[in-house]
This record gives sequence, structure tokens and C-alpha cells, in this order.
Amino acid sequence: MSRKVVAMPLPSGVMRVTSRAGDVYWYFQRRRGKPDAGPRVRLPEPGTPEFWTALGELTGETPPPGNTIAGLIDTYKAQPEWSKRRPNTIATYEAALAHVKAAWGPLDPAGLTPGAVMVLRAALGDRPSMANMVLVQIRALMKLAVQTGLRNDNPAREIDGLEEEPDEAKPLTQEAWDAITSEAAPVALQRLAILGRATGQRISDLVLMRPADRDQDGIALAIGKLRDKPHWCPLRPEEIATIDGWKQFKTATCRFRRSRPSFPR
Repeated sequence: MSRKVVAMPLPSGVMRVTSRAGDVYWYFQRRRGKPDAGPRVRLPEPGTPEFWTALGELTGETPPPGNTIAGLIDTYKAQPEWSKRRPNTIATYEAALAHVKAAWGPLDPAGLTPGAVMVLRAALGDRPSMANMVLVQIRALMKLAVQTGLRNDNPAREIDGLEEEPDEAKPLTQEAWDAITSEAAPVALQRLAILGRATGQRISDLVLMRPADRDQDGIALAIGKLRDKPHWCPLRPEEIATIDGWKQFKTATCRFRRSRPSFPR
């Protein structure tokens, strides 16, 4: 991912310059825009300790602590709650945080404004689902910034999410169902389709089902999206006959041994 800085307040006299090649440079100029403006002085990247040290030498002011949004992200991920999340949730959050870090990583959390949040949201407008997840993560980061004394408010709290496209998932056509449950289809695909239609569960739960999970007239399982909460799915007699007919080891999953499905179509 290429790093793209999104508009955010910078100390007075600091400017961002982009070359024709797309490279970004930072400069300080005393009394910028005035007739008696001073010379431009190249600076390290904003938010880094080196940046504040160099700026302090030029202005004579004591540089603020080198707090950065990248550092805040590290602190956020070090919280006990982070490790308790499921792997898929962490992966989703990581993808959203990557956008935040690419946009503002070296900048000070205290400088983030609602306007800057809206600019980043707009930059992801063609991916509303990701834009909304990024907004969720910014809110969480800025909440942590308030809790740790880095700022006094949460600039993302009042920003609305983007409208997302409705779920357009549709049931399989009879032709598609016949194809994925035919003898020519991979056995894993056959069984995944049969278990899915019988139980209505997610793929991540389906692939973990075992003969040992058959319980009287159904299947007992743990639902991943509910943090492995116990669940029981009833089965019809013909579904039981087909699933039990696979005759696998009790602890095997649906991916082993070949068996032709016999559900009525």
C-alpha cells in the first residue's frame, strides 16, 4: 500500500511539498506567505521525534512529546481486549488500521480533526464497507487517545458512516446445486453444500463439523460468530441418512472420503 497523507493540521510554518514524481517533502518557513518570509528548511517527517527536535531548534520552542497515531495504534493493539478477538475479526481490524496508519501514521493524535476524518472517509468512498470499518477503528483509537490524555475529545464520534450496498446474495439455482452436488464435484464441495443447506451455518463453522457432532436428530456445534456459543441444528430424516452415510471416523471433518449425496432434488 502506498502511503497517502490526508489533510491534518500541522504546526505553524510547516508545509508539505509533493514533487512531480509523487515524493513528499516537509519544510519549515518562518512567516510563510509574508514579504519577509524566511528561507525554507527541510524537515524530517512530521510526528517523529526528529521532526519535533528539528522544529524546536528552528522556532526556539520546546517540542511536544513525540506521540504519533502509529504509536497509538500499537498501544491499541497491545490492549488485553485485542487478543481476545477472533482471528477473522483481527484481520478485518488490521486492514482498516492499515489505512489509518498510511494516512496519518507519523502525525500527532492531538491534531486530528473531524474534517480530516471526513477526508479519509471520502477517499475510501468507493469501498463503503471498508470506509465504515476505518471509521469504527478511528473512533476506537481516539477514545483511547482521550483515555490516555493525548486529547480531550473524539473527533470521529459525530461522523456518520457511508451507506452500504444491500446484501445481494441469492439462493443457488437448481442447475448450480446439481453441479456442486454431482459425482464430478470435489467431495469437499459436495459435503459443504449439503451441510450448508441442512444447517444454514457459515462456511467457517461447516468445515469443522464432524460425525462426532451428530446429536440425535441434529448436529451440535459451536457458532464462531457468537464466540463459540453452543448451538444445535435439527436435521430432516433424509439429511440424516445422507450425512450419516458418509461413514467417517468420528473426529473426521467433512473433507474426507468420497460419497455421493442422496438428497432429493
